Amino acid sequence: MLAHNIGIKRRIEEARAAEASRREREIAESDASWARVRSAVGAGLAAFGQSMQAAGAKRATAAGCSSDFDCGAGAGCVKSAGSLNGFCAQKVDDFGTPTYAPASVDSIGPGQRQCRFGTDCPIGFSCVSDHCVK
Repeated sequence: MLAHNIGIKRRIEEARAAEASRREREIAESDASWARVRSAVGAGLAAFGQSMQAAGAKRATAAGCSSDFDCGAGAGCVKSAGSLNGFCAQKVDDFGTPTYAPASVDSIGPGQRQCRFGTDCPIGFSCVSDHCVK
C-alpha cells in the first residue's frame, strides 16, 4: 500500500512539473508573439509619423495661407498682426520639438501679435511677422 501511494504521489508530481513546463513554454511563446506585434506596430507608427511629418513639411512650404486649415498636419498659418494672409510653418513647443495639434479656429481672421522683439520669444527663437519662429 505504501509503495502504491508513493507511486501515485510521484506521478502527481511529474504531472505538475510537466504542466508547469508547458505553461512556461506557452508564456515564452506568447511573450515572443507580443514582442513581434509591438515591433510591427512601432514600425508602422514610425512610418506613419514620418509620412505625416513629410506631408506637413510639404504643405508648410506652400505659398500662403489664410488659416491653419490651409496648412498641413502640425503646421500653422503665421500672419502679421492684422493681416489676413500669411505663410505655413511647422508648429513647435518652447523647446523646438514639433507638435501636431489640430488646426485652430482661432487662426481664422486677422493675425494676432505674439511678439514684437526677439526677447519676447523663448531662447533659440526669433520674432518674425509678429510670431516666435525657430
